[in-house]
Amino acid sequence: MVLGLFHGCVRSPRSGHRTMSDLGNEVSLIAHDIGEKLPDSAKLLWRLADAIDKIEQWTKAYPEDIFLPMTTEDWRDHHAMLKGHGRSGSAAAADCMRHVALGMKKILDEVMDADASKKQV
Repeated sequence: MVLGLFHGCVRSPRSGHRTMSDLGNEVSLIAHDIGEKLPDSAKLLWRLADAIDKIEQWTKAYPEDIFLPMTTEDWRDHHAMLKGHGRSGSAAAADCMRHVALGMKKILDEVMDADASKKQV
């Protein structure tokens, strides 16, 4: 059953390739069908697949056709504007990266906290 999990994955209608969302959906359906019969290691795998799906969804939250990528000139202007107000473009970029890193950490911590709480029971 587990070997068949990855072979029968749904293909993306646009590219024909399997996506992480497809895998997450398939894993969720299988996990629901199997229920509590899964060993703890398999349950952790399902939770990790869900976490990967959440992270993948987050990567699609700011599509480049709506939020155009900044050019080098945009970054220079951004830095100059912030510098004129006593701020740093590097600090703004670091704050954005910190937000992303902490968001991913939160998603993964939820998986690991659930795993740790099950071991304490």
